[in-house]
Amino acid sequence: MVVSNNLYILRHARQGSAGDAQMDAIERAVTNGSKLTRQLLSFSRRQALVLERIDLRQRLPALLDLVSPVLGKGIAMTSRVDDDVATIEVDPAELELALINVALNANDAMPDGGRLEILARMADAKEAGLPIAGRLVALEVADTGAGISPRDVERVFEPFFTTKPIGKGTGLGLSQVQTMCQRAGGVARAISGPGGGTRIVMFFPALDAAAPATKRDEAAPPRRLDCRLLLVEDNDAVANASRDVLRALGCEVERVASGDRALARLAEADARFDIVLSDIEMLGTLDGIALAERIHAAYPRLPVLLMTGYASRLEQAVQQRIEVLPKPVSPRVLSEAIAKALANAAAG
Repeated sequence: MVVSNNLYILRHARQGSAGDAQMDAIERAVTNGSKLTRQLLSFSRRQALVLERIDLRQRLPALLDLVSPVLGKGIAMTSRVDDDVATIEVDPAELELALINVALNANDAMPDGGRLEILARMADAKEAGLPIAGRLVALEVADTGAGISPRDVERVFEPFFTTKPIGKGTGLGLSQVQTMCQRAGGVARAISGPGGGTRIVMFFPALDAAAPATKRDEAAPPRRLDCRLLLVEDNDAVANASRDVLRALGCEVERVASGDRALARLAEADARFDIVLSDIEMLGTLDGIALAERIHAAYPRLPVLLMTGYASRLEQAVQQRIEVLPKPVSPRVLSEAIAKALANAAAG
């Protein structure tokens, strides 16, 4: 986040000057590193969710580009997305990792080559075995490998269960797939038999037709803000870089280093803040979630945004309807989140 924010400040200060190619290279490295880290955190289920509306008719080709490198040369891959497939809401990094995990298993199951078929289609709750109403989207990955015994197929989603030889698998790949589906409101199923290949089907709730896929213009400049913001961050390097970005976005920023100090500052007579932006994991007696609880109780009209790169209590924040932004958060995403929080607060 320090690199990302300082890169934004450099771009802001050096518009039209030399060095754009070098800054582009830095930005690509930061983006790729952030993406890899999010996938690793997703694998260990320590990652803050970033749900997006995804249209698989548009997104699947890019996802397949991630899958093809893990397949052996003798494996042919085909894909199809039915025309009536609805949009889904899922964390893109988790979906990418899930497809890679399934493809890796399929690759191991076809050492002499074979075929991998990926299909996105509509389904119903009965097929998925879910006690819910409404339509589902099924993302199905089928291989022509050796298959799994009936005794083992019921256990493939258990953490650390694997049918591979010692040293060849962790037993966490399909566990991540199941967790990803469940966190999105769906479920994963395995259909297999000896010699009959394996089908992994990921089911997701279908969004209404009126809910469009998320479209973000990464090249668009962040929106300009006009607000007074209290930044709560105990890491000096992150705080300094974040403060510079927020000021470039038009915010008047004051920083404190702990939740306790934030509450003390808000209680002072001259405290006039429009929004609080806080890290979750901090030194002191209050973490970001506890701070948000205290602020909501004492100042119900003061919006709070949280940021995190790691948060063991993420689900508690989600249940309390506190928005969590993943570090590193780009200036564009940050400005959108702040503007949205301010608008919601103004609407009451």
